[in-house]
Amino acid sequence: MSVMAKNKALAARNKFYGNDTSRVGIITRFLWWCSGTLTDILEECPTEKATYQGIGAAVVFTAILASLTGGYALFFVFDRADYSVLFGILWGLLIFNLDRYIVTNINRIGMFWKQLWTTVPRVLLAVSIAFIISKPLQLKIFEKEINHQLEENYAEAIAKQNAAIAKQDKILTARYLEPVQSKIRGIEDEIQNKMNIIDSLNKELIREIQGATGKRGYGPIARQIENYLSDSKSDLKTLNTQLSPLKRQEESLKIKKDSELKVKYKARKVQKTEGLLSRLSALEELKKNNKTAWWADFFIFFLFLFIEVAPVFVKIFSPKGIYDELEARAAILEKEEVLENMNKHYR
Repeated sequence: MSVMAKNKALAARNKFYGNDTSRVGIITRFLWWCSGTLTDILEECPTEKATYQGIGAAVVFTAILASLTGGYALFFVFDRADYSVLFGILWGLLIFNLDRYIVTNINRIGMFWKQLWTTVPRVLLAVSIAFIISKPLQLKIFEKEINHQLEENYAEAIAKQNAAIAKQDKILTARYLEPVQSKIRGIEDEIQNKMNIIDSLNKELIREIQGATGKRGYGPIARQIENYLSDSKSDLKTLNTQLSPLKRQEESLKIKKDSELKVKYKARKVQKTEGLLSRLSALEELKKNNKTAWWADFFIFFLFLFIEVAPVFVKIFSPKGIYDELEARAAILEKEEVLENMNKHYR
C-alpha cells in the first residue's frame, strides 16, 4: 500500500471513529473515566472508544439501579422517604466506586482465569446484593398473593389456638370442676327422686282422703302417708341445703379455671401481623406451594444478579485490543521509571 493510500485510510478511520479528541463531550469522557481507562492512551485507540464507553455506561447504570433499589428496600422496611433517599444515594455511590475499582484493576493481558479470579469478591457481593435488593421488589410484585397467604396463615393460627384452648379447657375442667360437678349431679338426681316421691305421695294422700281405699276421710293410712311425705320434704330440704354450697363452689372454680386459661393464652394470643418477617415467610410458603411463583422469584433474583455483575463481565468478555497492550506497556514503563528514580535517589 502506498503512503498516500495509507494516509487516506487513516484519515477515513479517524473520521469514522471520531479521533478528533477536541470534539469528545463531557459525558463521553465521564464514561471513559467510569470504565477506569487512561484517557491519553484511549485517545490513540479510536476503535476501542465505544467499547470503554459501554463499560463506563454499565458501571453508571448499575450504580443508578443499585441506588433506586437500595432506597426502595429501606423505604419498604422503615417507611421513611428522607432516610431512603439518603441511603439510596450512599448505596449507589458505594456500588459505583466498587465497580469502577474492579474494572480499573482487571488486567486483560494476563490469563483469563486469573482475570476471572479477581472478580470473585465482586460476584459474591453481587449475589448478596441481588438477594437483598430483589426481596422488596418480589414482595411488591406478589403483594396480593402474599396478603391472601397471610390471611390463610392467620386463620390457620387462630384455628390451632382455638383447638389448643379447647384442649386445655377440657384438662382444667377435669382437674377443677368434674369432682364438684359429679357431686352436684348425684345430689340433683337424689333431689329429682325425692320430688318424684313427694309428688307421688301427694297424689296418694289425696286419693286416700277421697276414699280410694274404701273409706273417705283422714284415717291411719292417710296419716302414715303424710308422715312419709313430711320425711321426704325434710330430706329434700337437706339435699337443697347440701347443693347450694356446691353450686357456689362450682362457680368459683369456673372463674378460677377461666382466669388460668386467660392468663396462659393472653401472652400467646395470635396477632395479625403484616411486618417484613411475616411477609417474607408468606412469600416462602407461596413459592413452596406454587412453582410459578418460585420461577418468577428466581428470574427476578437472576435479573438483579446479572445487572450487578454486568460491568465486570462486560470488561472481561470484551475482546482484547490495542488499548490493553498500550496500557500494559505504560504500566511497565511507569514501573521502570519509578525504579530508576528510586535508584538515583538512593545513590
